[in-house]
Amino acid sequence: MMYGFVLMPNHLHFLWQENMLNGKELSKGSFTKYTAHRFRKYLEEENKLYLYKVGAASKEHEIWQRDWLAVEI
Repeated sequence: MMYGFVLMPNHLHFLWQENMLNGKELSKGSFTKYTAHRFRKYLEEENKLYLYKVGAASKEHEIWQRDWLAVEI
């Protein structure tokens, strides 16, 4: 359940409660996967995907930071 969120210029804050797994994924995994695909599609349409290019062997682009700072309230 999402209780609130704040959109900052370079990051986001969420206040949510995980109720159950979404298949085999946690809510965080489902959220990052879905939004990364949507952002990638948008960036491809705007010809700005190159801004998220990374030099990793496992992937070409990175939308979300790997390690979130999650704080339990």
